[in-house]
Amino acid sequence: MFIKQVISFFTLKNEKAKTELLHLKSQVNPHFFFNTLNNLYGLTLEKSDLAPELVLKLSDLMDYILYKCNATKVGLSSELEHLKNYIEIEKIRYAQKLKIHFNIEGDPNQLEIAPMLLLAFFENAFKHGVSKSIKNPFVLINIQIHENNFHLSIVNTRTPDLKNEED
Repeated sequence: MFIKQVISFFTLKNEKAKTELLHLKSQVNPHFFFNTLNNLYGLTLEKSDLAPELVLKLSDLMDYILYKCNATKVGLSSELEHLKNYIEIEKIRYAQKLKIHFNIEGDPNQLEIAPMLLLAFFENAFKHGVSKSIKNPFVLINIQIHENNFHLSIVNTRTPDLKNEED
């Protein structure tokens, strides 16, 4: 009887984790895709040569999110490669005025994380920092990996006297 209860407990805990992951993905994806499609719309209105590149990067991200993120964990190196696509999309959006520094110390191949866990941090760096900045916008992303420890630091431009009702 005790073994059945233990197995039942771990089954419920696993199901809860899967449900939380699906909930996270459902929150992030529509917001991200809406913003990216708006960016693409603006580029097409301008008849920009960057529109095809944006479509390709968005397609790669959609493929990752829809078909490759179904596991409870993915390799950190894979997650970071797809986040680089996101950064490239933001570079296209903000053109030359945005300065980005993206640094990784350590070996991302040694760790696994929940898929899409980091995207919200990256998105918020642009949404609440760069988009609100008038002069010299920047995003500094530093990732340090040491043994089983992962440290993410994101610093962005933000004018402190601006009030944002979403905060």
